[in-house]
Amino acid sequence: MEGQDQGAKMRLRLAVMNLGAAPLAQRRYVQLGMLQHAAQTVEQEGGRAEELRDAGVLNPSQAELIASLRSELAELRDGTDDYMHEREAGPRDFLFVHALEDEGWHKVRHLARTCFTSLREDHEPSSTYRGT
Repeated sequence: MEGQDQGAKMRLRLAVMNLGAAPLAQRRYVQLGMLQHAAQTVEQEGGRAEELRDAGVLNPSQAELIASLRSELAELRDGTDDYMHEREAGPRDFLFVHALEDEGWHKVRHLARTCFTSLREDHEPSSTYRGT
């Protein structure tokens, strides 16, 4: 179970990295299905935040941040029928519109960046890294 829990933490780190990206990158991620996957990961694994905290995978602050991010995403999702603007995501021009730049997405982005920093802080770099 511990390996699965550590896998959940890695999935959350990748998800919050995508959710914290710049709007242009996020629009591309929508086209590729990556932002939808990131939101789904936060929904699924964020629902286990307390369990992951109790297992020692997340500290209390990390669990709280993930739960908050999950709540913000749910608020966005429930507020509209196309919160990721998927219907207009096909054409290349989608990359240059203002989709995903509203206040709700701004809050999600900044919260995701805070989550990523928190999840990264207790990460120990590989012992083989020598730097440059």
